Amino acid sequence: MSKATTFTYQSNEVTQATSTDHTPLSPTDKGGRVRIARFSVTTTAGAADGSTIELIRDLPTSGVLIGYGISWGILDSGAGGILQLGTDDGTAVAGALIAAPDADTSAAGTLSGLFAEPVVLDAPTSIYMTLLEDLSVLAGDVSGYVLYVDNS
Repeated sequence: MSKATTFTYQSNEVTQATSTDHTPLSPTDKGGRVRIARFSVTTTAGAADGSTIELIRDLPTSGVLIGYGISWGILDSGAGGILQLGTDDGTAVAGALIAAPDADTSAAGTLSGLFAEPVVLDAPTSIYMTLLEDLSVLAGDVSGYVLYVDNS
């Protein structure tokens, strides 16, 4: 026989769902569908340091980014080159999803994971990649995906 647990506090979502003036949780908070947006690109040899590439366009307003996966070939002819993934909704400073030094492009690699803090989109949003290379950028393939929750 299990003993009932008495909780000291409740999350905002539990409070909302169990209050007298019950308001259902939005689908992005409970019961939403996980969607995938995929991308693939081949970088051009000799691209400038700081080159920015749009990977995904117009992820929906009120979507919630929850995870990612990315793989790349050797993109840097030296050591210490990195790539960053970020978001840009056109209204504010672009936000980083994956920041340096996680993605070293001097060797082929992969990264994937779930975000510790889900990213709530408040406008149609693009996902972009920036190449920050010590030396010259090599031609190479990059592919991956972003996972997000949406109710459309």
